[in-house]
Amino acid sequence: MNETPNTNTTEKETKGQRFTRLAPARVEKVLDSIDNLEKLTERAYEHTPEQTEKIFSAISDKLKECLDKFNGVVAEEKKKFTL
Repeated sequence: MNETPNTNTTEKETKGQRFTRLAPARVEKVLDSIDNLEKLTERAYEHTPEQTEKIFSAISDKLKECLDKFNGVVAEEKKKFTL
């Protein structure tokens, strides 16, 4: 027996509901990634001030790009990070 998807608009998830459902997990994933990045400050690793600046500059640029998109500003093409 084939089931057809429910197309009743009163039961559909709104864009706002979908955002509210998805955003917390995505933000948590970003915060976990930052915690993971922080592990590079441990004694097992060595880095220069220039490398640190490059990392945080890339993160800052990406955060600004994300904020711009939230505010309706069109972003530039993605760039791959390298040290």
